[in-house]
Amino acid sequence: MRRTPIPRGQLVRGMLALALASSTVLALPATAAQAAVAAPDISVTNIQTHLSQLQTIATNNGGTRRSTTAGYTASVTYVYDKLVAAGYSVVKQPCTSGCTVGAGPNIIADWPGGDTSLVV
Repeated sequence: MRRTPIPRGQLVRGMLALALASSTVLALPATAAQAAVAAPDISVTNIQTHLSQLQTIATNNGGTRRSTTAGYTASVTYVYDKLVAAGYSVVKQPCTSGCTVGAGPNIIADWPGGDTSLVV
């Protein structure tokens, strides 16, 4: 089984998205204004659980989650569903720049009421 290395930046962004999606405990803000921007707390345990699930997805799809494979599609669905469940505004956006032909969508997640310069 050949594994294609994931570029460091892409891996970090993916782990950040999973970290955000993995939140099950929300930070409780002190004021109503803070409530509009309080993002979920991030648990290392949850990150590890999600990384394990992504590995299972790869294993079940020929050892890959490359952007043109069913493993990628399953990964996108997994991350999208977790972000939605955590309360993020999430969209799937076609990959239009620097993508392999047939590449699946990107996931864009925004915490409602959060800083618009911090969209993941």
